[in-house]
Amino acid sequence: MQRRAFTAGLILGVGSSLIGAAHGQGRPTLAVAVNRTARMRGLAFRASKAYLQVHLQVLPGAAEDLIAIVERDFSLSMETAGRVIGNSQATEQHQRLQELRSSLTAAMVRPTNRNAVVNVVNLSESIYTAANALLQSLTSRLATPTASLIPTAGMLRNRAQRIARNYLYMAAGGDGAALRAQIAADRTEFLRAFDSLTRAPLSTPIIRSELELVRSQWVFMEAAIAASPTAETMRNVCTTSERVYSVAESLAALYEDALRELLGR
Repeated sequence: MQRRAFTAGLILGVGSSLIGAAHGQGRPTLAVAVNRTARMRGLAFRASKAYLQVHLQVLPGAAEDLIAIVERDFSLSMETAGRVIGNSQATEQHQRLQELRSSLTAAMVRPTNRNAVVNVVNLSESIYTAANALLQSLTSRLATPTASLIPTAGMLRNRAQRIARNYLYMAAGGDGAALRAQIAADRTEFLRAFDSLTRAPLSTPIIRSELELVRSQWVFMEAAIAASPTAETMRNVCTTSERVYSVAESLAALYEDALRELLGR
């Protein structure tokens, strides 16, 4: 019960911060839309991770809470991104993303089954690709090199979530060798993104403090994924991946605020 309360507290906190940001007055700035679109890459992996938790009965109550929050956050992020789309290509990308999101929602049936798990995992990868395409379209309209900091911070969110998802997928009968290779590749990309942020010229004391928190939480997550999946290690991976997500979410919001101030929009 304590584990569920702790995990639910983390995911509810992140969801609440998104709701507060999404309901700001007026038309959202492009920097806000970039962060919301970058977030959708991680939400796809977060949803499939939570579905696997339900399938494997790993903190299933917290996982059901997380699925509901991801659905709500995805809706808010889609709405925000849709309000700043500026060309036909981005409109088509947004529509494609909405179609895939609807397919994912429909695929997450209860009770879970092996075929549904495979479908959910595959759809989450397709959503990641679609969200990334829209993200690139939006980011290209921000005429400053520092615009890349938001999607780079977003890499910390989505790579931590896919690592955790694939760790659970191994326990659910996925291709162990391929999943281990993907986990290793995502670990490398996570560390590369983190290193890039630590060297970025756009920095503040608060940003540096959040980066240190990301570093400390990543240490716990690395320790959790080092062992082969068991009931205990899967619980640890799920809770530590949520901690990393929560801190990375705060970090991405700081870069969003800094970029809005820099651009005046």
